[in-house]
Amino acid sequence: MLKFDDGQGHLRFAGFLDTCRRCGIPAGDSGIVWLDTEGEQHLHDYRERILRNFRDCTAVFCYNDKLAFQLEVLLKEEGIRVPEDISLISIDDSELAELADTRLTSVHHPTDKLGARAAENLLAVMRNRSFDGNFEFVTEIVERDSVSGPAKA
Repeated sequence: MLKFDDGQGHLRFAGFLDTCRRCGIPAGDSGIVWLDTEGEQHLHDYRERILRNFRDCTAVFCYNDKLAFQLEVLLKEEGIRVPEDISLISIDDSELAELADTRLTSVHHPTDKLGARAAENLLAVMRNRSFDGNFEFVTEIVERDSVSGPAKA
């Protein structure tokens, strides 16, 4: 479940596809639910589409912890249990990851390091307009309770 109206959603999808392909896992656009910011605010309006797209899935990768948190509530209302029936993993490692009924496995988003890097890049651009500020952070998956089976290994 990803957002299409910001660049992060597309980059996260590209990373997801790349990792699946490197691991020999077939992946594509089928089974993906794309939402915009409005859809993120009204997830229940997309209930039927979500349930239809995830019907045969054993795991769902969510754009962020907020969407995963909301998705778990929706699934629970349908009698679908996390992680027994479907695993959830998200990005941000926010407080919501700990507050969900099932604590969410989440990719840590280093917001403090991101802010520091942004400030450093701003200063570097002020000194040299052609400065390339691209930087890739090392990621860490914080394992909690929302993933079961082989995906947890």
